[in-house]
Amino acid sequence: MKNNFTITNITCDACIKISSMVLKKIPGVTSVEIDKNGKASIESGREITEEEITNALKEVEKTVDFRKFKNQSVGVLLQGKTYFDH
Repeated sequence: MKNNFTITNITCDACIKISSMVLKKIPGVTSVEIDKNGKASIESGREITEEEITNALKEVEKTVDFRKFKNQSVGVLLQGKTYFDH
């Protein structure tokens, strides 16, 4: 399963590192990706709740925004055609 969200107060590489560390401690999380803009994605073997993510990031004084990814279409380009997941 995949969760996408934004960590709203990422300001440096150390922020990315500590945020990754606490997210990896959530049971079931198999991978974490965070870019310099705070865009984050976690993969897991089970459903991870928004509360679990929020609580983990609170440990390192980070805040999270899930709204930016709700109701977004995701486009996939295959052989010159774009398909959207609604």
